[in-house]
Amino acid sequence: MNNNGINCDNLDLKAKSKKQLALEYGVSVKTLTSWMKNKGFDTGYRKILNSAEVRSIYNSFGIPRENVPFKSVMR
Repeated sequence: MNNNGINCDNLDLKAKSKKQLALEYGVSVKTLTSWMKNKGFDTGYRKILNSAEVRSIYNSFGIPRENVPFKSVMR
């Protein structure tokens, strides 16, 4: 369960680029990378994060609003 109160384990997540994730959170890639480093994520120079890494990021920083399933919001 993340800070939005939604369980990320129920979401069908796909690999995403750091740029895609940064856009979802409304920050720069540099800011997202800084957040990730502060939380101990080590992705090196890779630009694409696999679905497990995306899930971990969502669990750490919350799910960006556009990715929250409508049914989860209504509960």
